[in-house]
Amino acid sequence: MTLHLTEYIRGGEIINSRKNSVHGYLSLLGSDRPLVLQLTGNCSADLAGRHIRFEIPSDSDSDSDASAEEYVDGLQIAWNQIGVPGQMTTEKPPSALYLEWYGQNGHIVIDLQNPGVEFVIEDVIVEDPPTLDEADEIDDDFSDEGQSPSVSFEQATDPEIETWEPAQEESEEDPFGLFSPNLDSTLRESQGTWRPEPDDETLAQWKEWDEVFDGSKDVPLSSLFDPPLQLPPEQSLDDERIFELFNTILKELARHNVAFHMCEHFTPRAGYALLVNQILPEYGTHPELPRIGYTMNLDTSEFCDECAAAFDREFGETTTDLDSLDDNIDPDSISDDDVPF
Repeated sequence: MTLHLTEYIRGGEIINSRKNSVHGYLSLLGSDRPLVLQLTGNCSADLAGRHIRFEIPSDSDSDSDASAEEYVDGLQIAWNQIGVPGQMTTEKPPSALYLEWYGQNGHIVIDLQNPGVEFVIEDVIVEDPPTLDEADEIDDDFSDEGQSPSVSFEQATDPEIETWEPAQEESEEDPFGLFSPNLDSTLRESQGTWRPEPDDETLAQWKEWDEVFDGSKDVPLSSLFDPPLQLPPEQSLDDERIFELFNTILKELARHNVAFHMCEHFTPRAGYALLVNQILPEYGTHPELPRIGYTMNLDTSEFCDECAAAFDREFGETTTDLDSLDDNIDPDSISDDDVPF
């Protein structure tokens, strides 16, 4: 079954600036809550490596009575969509923007005929940055002998603006008269009857969350596939078959609220090998994640040597900076007056 969300969309952003990751959001008609995308894969060729922002012209959606939030909640569509991108392109006539993906709710399509699409440039390069001398001249325009520029405020003389005056009857508890005199009684009435213990429904929900985190009800990830998938070793498959099986696994995991995020250093072949040889047979998940509303996140960066090395370099530089800062502090130069407590 394919879900079409076209008539409920009023804009959004799709970002594929990092390899193996398509993320962004979709703004829905009549709702302040966006549909968030966190997909594993890449857009079609024309949008691969790009960041786009789009918006439906206001006159196109002004006559619509569609209630997007009710539609999404009614079909129990996950507000944070994980899974695999399908075609995401501006080159599928007559569409001006065609977006599809496979997530928790299966196949979802957005087919927009007339959106305003703009490409977002991530890094703005200044071709002729000012020299140090020019920068000093710019600073001089805003300062006087090294002092910060002064700012003055003039009193408004508009006769329509009323001058604020404090309330005549002020108390120490509410000097500005912000609260109703019946606030205490109103709060007591709104709180209802106090219960010393949570109700049965809340207790059952807490128990399920405990099961999710302690793993007491986990089942192997490989058991989620019904019927079981035939997953031969990666050495026996060509790249096309690897890509097909890899996406099939990710689609099925998404249906069970399990996300597999892939860093830019991994290929579909490496991701397939990691899933088949290690994650599917050794990792478990709670079988009722979709109903509970929790998403389990797996990330190849935890298994990637290049990601680990980058983390060590960044963490090492931070540690070095902190150590050098400590070395430059002379404990004897700190007086009791400098200690804030």
